[in-house]
Amino acid sequence: MKRIYIFIIIMIIGASFVACDKNEYINASKKSSVFSDIQQEKRGDNSEENTTEDSQPMTEQAKESSIKTNHDVKSQESSDVNQEESVFLFKTNNLHPIVIAYEPDGESISSAFVLGGSMDGKWFNITDFSVALNGNTMNIDEYTNYQYSCETAEPQNVEIDLLKKGDTFRFYSDIEYVSEQKVEQSLFYISELSGDAILEAVFEPFSPANTKNNSYLIGVNGEWNALPRPLKQLEKNKYSIDIDNDGEEEILNIVETPNNDEEGFINLRDIKLLLEKDGEEILVETSFLDGEYTENFFIYALDLNGDEILEILTFTTGNNVSIQAKQINGNVVNSVLSFYMGD
Repeated sequence: MKRIYIFIIIMIIGASFVACDKNEYINASKKSSVFSDIQQEKRGDNSEENTTEDSQPMTEQAKESSIKTNHDVKSQESSDVNQEESVFLFKTNNLHPIVIAYEPDGESISSAFVLGGSMDGKWFNITDFSVALNGNTMNIDEYTNYQYSCETAEPQNVEIDLLKKGDTFRFYSDIEYVSEQKVEQSLFYISELSGDAILEAVFEPFSPANTKNNSYLIGVNGEWNALPRPLKQLEKNKYSIDIDNDGEEEILNIVETPNNDEEGFINLRDIKLLLEKDGEEILVETSFLDGEYTENFFIYALDLNGDEILEILTFTTGNNVSIQAKQINGNVVNSVLSFYMGD
């Protein structure tokens, strides 16, 4: 009889150890799957069922749960890294602002002027937006009155939807991609000479060594290639380019005509930019060079809004600077954006 009691006691003790081992297994299965992987690598046997002195063999269901958990953890970590890299690499403003930078010979660029922006087929100018300064939101007229009341035209660091800190710009010359930069500040003021609203993007100074023809760069806040088809110079003042991406190249002619009607100027020229498209000659723009305030006329062609159709940018430069963006719709030319700085 005593033997029977002893046997029963031994069985109870053994069952207790089994229960403890089972609890340890359940607790272990709840640990990180990464820990499970490490344990498996240490044991050096991933193909057979793993056992220890104090644990039961891992079931197939537990293995599948561990693998799934590990996959989910790695997928989440990968997603988080990709999101961080995306934010770090390029920040897009849904208004896709466009800026103009000037590179004096041998000097770095630290700012650029905003030409405008685009979204969903619409174009926007600076005057379409209000600015926030020291907690006060003002439209352009209100800001003009504020500036005159302060008797200063010093640029102010403002908040404006069209240009935000961190916005990324890809800069292009007339012939190639140049650089990528992020906005550090948005400066705003009203020009005392022209009365125009000026919005300036401030960047970390950079020195593009790629500019070859002209010293102006166009910055586009968009991840598309804004220069898919560069202008080809056929001869002086004559270029070919496929504007609408239909495989047929159009011709752009800059026609200069001497003008001696204005007294006091010795190198007057009338300028016409003509587009030869589908057998028609279309007037894109007229301009006037006086040899002093306006001395040069040249053109760029860039995709400013990501629709794969190129806009024509015209530059009239000298002491004054005037830049126009022209959109070609079929055989119709529309002026969509403009910038002026000067008297």
